[in-house]
Amino acid sequence: MGNKKKHVNKKSVPADFKKKRSFADILMYNKYHETRIYLILSFLIPFIIIWIMFAQFKVHPFGDQQILVTDLWHQYFPFFQEEHEKLQNLSSLLYSWNTGLGTNFLSVMSYYAASPLNILAVFFPLEYSRDVMTLFLTIKIGCAGLFFAIFLKTIFKRNDISITAFSVCYALCSYIMGYYWNLIWIDTVALLPLVVMGTILLVKEGKYKVYVISLTLSLVANFYIGLFTCIFTVMVFAAAAIINWRGIKGTLIRLGQMIGVTAIGIGMGAFMLLPAYMALQLTNSVDNQFPTVIEFYESWLKMISNVIGFHEPTAKEGLPNFYCGMFGVILIGVFLRNNKIKIREKIITVLYIAFIIVSCNMNVLNYMWHGFHFTNMLPYRFSFLLSFILVAAGYRAFTVMRDDIKMFDVIALSAMTVIIALVSFRDQSESAVIASIVVCLIYVAIMFVYERKLINKNMLNYLVFGVCVIEMGVNAYKGVETVSVTGYSIYPKNYDSVEAMIDAAEEDDKDGFYRLELTSNYSINDPALYGYRGVSQFSSTANVSVTRFLESLGIQASAAGNRYYYTQSTPINNMFLNIEYLISHDGFSGDETYLDRIDDDGSVVLYKNNAYLPIAFTAESSIMDYQGESKIAFENQNELFRLATGLEEDVFTPIDVKDVGHKGLNVIKTSNGQYSYQYSQPDDGSSDCYLKYNFTVEHDGPVYASFFFDNATGYTVKNGDSVVHNYGQYKYKNTFAAGNFKAGDVISFYANIEKDKSGTGSIYVYQADEELLRQGVEKLSAGGIDVTSYDDTRIEGSFTAENDGVLYTSIPYDGGWKVYIDGKETEVTGLKDAMVCIPVTAGTHDIKLKYCPPGFAAGTVISISSVAVFAALWVIQKKYMKKKKTLSDGAEENNA
Repeated sequence: MGNKKKHVNKKSVPADFKKKRSFADILMYNKYHETRIYLILSFLIPFIIIWIMFAQFKVHPFGDQQILVTDLWHQYFPFFQEEHEKLQNLSSLLYSWNTGLGTNFLSVMSYYAASPLNILAVFFPLEYSRDVMTLFLTIKIGCAGLFFAIFLKTIFKRNDISITAFSVCYALCSYIMGYYWNLIWIDTVALLPLVVMGTILLVKEGKYKVYVISLTLSLVANFYIGLFTCIFTVMVFAAAAIINWRGIKGTLIRLGQMIGVTAIGIGMGAFMLLPAYMALQLTNSVDNQFPTVIEFYESWLKMISNVIGFHEPTAKEGLPNFYCGMFGVILIGVFLRNNKIKIREKIITVLYIAFIIVSCNMNVLNYMWHGFHFTNMLPYRFSFLLSFILVAAGYRAFTVMRDDIKMFDVIALSAMTVIIALVSFRDQSESAVIASIVVCLIYVAIMFVYERKLINKNMLNYLVFGVCVIEMGVNAYKGVETVSVTGYSIYPKNYDSVEAMIDAAEEDDKDGFYRLELTSNYSINDPALYGYRGVSQFSSTANVSVTRFLESLGIQASAAGNRYYYTQSTPINNMFLNIEYLISHDGFSGDETYLDRIDDDGSVVLYKNNAYLPIAFTAESSIMDYQGESKIAFENQNELFRLATGLEEDVFTPIDVKDVGHKGLNVIKTSNGQYSYQYSQPDDGSSDCYLKYNFTVEHDGPVYASFFFDNATGYTVKNGDSVVHNYGQYKYKNTFAAGNFKAGDVISFYANIEKDKSGTGSIYVYQADEELLRQGVEKLSAGGIDVTSYDDTRIEGSFTAENDGVLYTSIPYDGGWKVYIDGKETEVTGLKDAMVCIPVTAGTHDIKLKYCPPGFAAGTVISISSVAVFAALWVIQKKYMKKKKTLSDGAEENNA
């Protein structure tokens, strides 16, 4: 027999289309002349819908509101603005002095600001940072729709309005609409369809490029949500391998390929991932304990009932966000009934749906999914995976049903509608259940008339599309309404005045490097928000040793809360934290002895610390013996001062309580400065409820206090009957300056307590020995560094050590700093693993400090190597395919 000519199915391309293509042609059609309109619509529709909702809620530029809420207010935007400024100034992204005394900014970016879109911020003025962030969010939501449509088009070989309909369901699902204010997650959620598509293409066809590139982008954009993607990729690979079984040998080959290209994808992101991993080892999250008892959070019906819509999505606390359109949910009935879908495909899909639901409800699995960590708010952060499965499985069912619909399919849709009603009516609101069922019935009606052949396939697609868009538009409205908005023009507080004072400090400074802080915090990341070298930081990558060190000194801090933030403090804290300037929003300093007023802009006042110490100074070697174990922060400050200076006396001495005047509370003293209280109805029948402690000032000068009670709504200091200052609500213990007083003044400390509450708390009041403190400042400043130059990752200068000792710096210790004294690399140690310290010898020395994030150098080498391997594979494959095509064409000609 002669050789038969092998026929290859090739997509035909119109002859006139092979000519030079215009930009419009390139935009609207691919190289096979297939329309891209449905892909474009899959981006534009969710993009436009979210902007319509923002406009409805007056989000700028449509009004004076903004999307900044909760952590977006306190964390994401300040870090984005810091990154924005760095990009525009072409300064280093490796380190920032404008957060947390100095921070590995690459690790901060890896969680908060690594979106590839952020690079485009360089083209926008800084004053529009919030608008740019809002724009980028809407682009990400649009991309979620686009990428899901690409997934559907590629895997299911469909290119009609139906892929747009289902893509909108994913892009505007409750996970995205409830958590969109966590915009740092949305990149990876949007990229998930491409990673899944790449995994399936690898299993079925051996193609790997989409998988590698999308996996790298997912992990770099946000390593945390990227972890969920990686776990899900393993699940998808297993499912795809089973459904498209190639035998044991073929499956093992694909497994090897999968492992190899996954290693390349992770390696390409190593420049970001390895430093992030190293930084995470210094955080509080490494101390989490694996749960020892299996527990379930909710009833199973209540958990499952959240697949319905028309209710508020979970924005902070609540049930997992499962809702992704009702059509995908009821189509599961068709998915299970239809004989054209393989049994193994059905079993795997049901198992995966069940696994994710169980993972949400079981503490052990929930803990493992979240990186062996229990979350602080925002539960079930991986629940978007269920939305993906439901919409993808729903589309699979829709396509087979659309091609050959049976009345049994309509019955299956109806049965699922009944099941949903039965599951949800107890735990969801009546209005949500009714609206969801009505939408389900609309879909059932559409499919019924299609089954009766009253409408054609094209009409079916457009009807489904229309209902999906309206349904998800309602969900988008619910989402924005739930997340809410805040005022645009008032954020940040007193911005122009604070910036004027920052500029005034810059003009006044003579030392080159200094730190500045606000006496009261507006956000918990004010240094990044306003753009100054400061102390405060609220970040999941916060160094827990720094947090605990500052907490011991009376700075508001929480290891579990990943934060430490400065509010007006004591002269010792200001000394050891290199704070030269303080800005007060309301003009109050509380300390006229050590803070000199030098400028103002309206109510905003700039103070200069006259007991200032530079960023590094020579201290006694005994400073390394600091323990900071007292429950009283003033005693820890005394300890640090004594060990650093070698002076034996205490700077701070306590003042005893003179008497009390509580109201509405029964108070018991439990130990020195410690009290417990219980609510007691005031005799006069009033609603007043407060603690009151009176103290007699022992000598002229400032008074300092640590005053903290559970359930306190605010604190007030009075001198006699005159109010000295009203303080807001403190979340954590801190030490603060209460004001300057005369000897014999009787000052009162009030803590206003919520009615009907009981709790505990403490109060400690101290005064400082000014002469001793000045003596210590003089001694330490004599060995202070004279900074000659610095940038984001470098400080250079000189210092003179009178004796051998330790050069203490107020730079956080994380293993990334290298120090060169007189040109030679020198040992670096950490005071309580918190502050960089360097053993030094007597004499005058030149010093240079250089920073590189731990893991960055190795990660960069791995990334470059991985990119090289990926590029080599690409080139080799391209040459192989070209050679194969040449041989194939030659064989065809010979056969002809």
